[in-house]
Amino acid sequence: IQQAMAHVFSTTPDWSFEIIGNFNQSYLTKFGNDNPIALLNLLLETFKGEYTVSSVNKRVTIYNSIGRTTDEQVRFRHNLSSIEREVDSNNVKTAVKAYYNKDNFGGYENVVVYRSPLENQYRRTKWAVPLYLDDVTEEQVAAERARDALQDKPVVSISVSLANVKESGLKSNTIELGDTFFLIDERLNLEDEFRIIEIESYPLNENRSPLITVSNARRKLEDITIGQIINQQ
Repeated sequence: IQQAMAHVFSTTPDWSFEIIGNFNQSYLTKFGNDNPIALLNLLLETFKGEYTVSSVNKRVTIYNSIGRTTDEQVRFRHNLSSIEREVDSNNVKTAVKAYYNKDNFGGYENVVVYRSPLENQYRRTKWAVPLYLDDVTEEQVAAERARDALQDKPVVSISVSLANVKESGLKSNTIELGDTFFLIDERLNLEDEFRIIEIESYPLNENRSPLITVSNARRKLEDITIGQIINQQ
């Protein structure tokens, strides 16, 4: 992964990278002259990692996994102010095929089909793009990968001040990019696990609460979570 990262950043001398964690050796195919973002996402899909971006320091940090899974519960009520939200239902899928157990000829000997428990809420099955799991040989592992990759609910992204989140039930004194907690949003009739995908802080303005963005998007194999820590005045 060190060698691959060096290639990704070879055309961006103003940026640097750091690797935190242990990654198994893997082989990259079709790792050519694409743009750095596309190469980085391909690299992390292969090595099963995540990354953060510091715009101030121009530094990308690679991790096995970002953040903590907590048992905290936050409830956004109807009277919550200072909030922005987006709801995207365009990419909701209810079933996916996962091919695994790759043979010596480049084909796959087995396939597993995962269907979402929410499939009956729609008039027809919404198929996701098939998964090709080169590193998987067991059916249970393939099924788990398929389940984790399937986005079977509308993607909701919410931006709100940290002060508002604490007022809504967050008890932890510290938060980290990638932290997850259970969110209830009364205005959207929504209950789901959400993850912090962005933290925007204002170190030169102590009176301004950091802005965080949370999302219930799945951590897909082909769409690795991109976290940003942005420092502004």
